[in-house]
Amino acid sequence: MTVPGGGSRPGDPGLWERFRAIRPRLTTQRLRLPPPVRRGHRADRVTLNEQTARREIRPGPGGSVEVVVDSGPLGALLLLLEWDDRNEPPVFRPVDRGEPAFPEGAIVARFGGPPADSLPAKQIVDLARFALP
Repeated sequence: MTVPGGGSRPGDPGLWERFRAIRPRLTTQRLRLPPPVRRGHRADRVTLNEQTARREIRPGPGGSVEVVVDSGPLGALLLLLEWDDRNEPPVFRPVDRGEPAFPEGAIVARFGGPPADSLPAKQIVDLARFALP
């Protein structure tokens, strides 16, 4: 599936519609971040049914934004919804350790900034499917 300005998205349009249909079922609770907090940095606990995932949105250099999520199906779904909202292809990368707020690992989607090697977007889509009811 190719979207104007959004690059090529793996999966068929029906799957992306199923992802979008989940939005009203997501509940979000704002989390406090330890100071100092940079402008635009926020953290949330997002819940879908019995699944929860931490999501942090962090401003980056040159107007880029990093979205960091728990490395599970709901986290992957949150990254895809962020891609859908921003309509620009992200660079995906895994984080195995070194993120105190994500002790089980994380997935990062960077929007903006220089091109870089990325995890295949299809892997994120395949993982996000497990979050669907």
